[in-house]
Amino acid sequence: MIDHPAETRRLQKWWYFIIKYDIPEKTVRELLLLEFDDQAAKAFQNLRYEFSRHYLYGLGGVDPKLAHDREMIRSKYATADNYKIFGKIIEKYAFCDGLVEILMKFKIPSTYSLESV
Repeated sequence: MIDHPAETRRLQKWWYFIIKYDIPEKTVRELLLLEFDDQAAKAFQNLRYEFSRHYLYGLGGVDPKLAHDREMIRSKYATADNYKIFGKIIEKYAFCDGLVEILMKFKIPSTYSLESV
């Protein structure tokens, strides 16, 4: 159960990806602690739209943002500070490039750590 209204709003943005990547509750709870701005919320919405357009409706060509290319993601983001935090879950759940791109833009508090990997 989520008691905090802001976390509930963040859950609405994450929901599609929680289901798609079968992210366990403990990790979800840690992700929901992260606040994000309107730009990140819009990026979540756009990425969900692209997944629906491509996988549910078969529209559009191959979009590299929807794929998990481990080597490309590592080479593109490995030096980013947020990759040091999220790298293990990115690899474990094979997050797509579009989701990784969103995670790399989060402003992470210095006290935050993702423990449940």
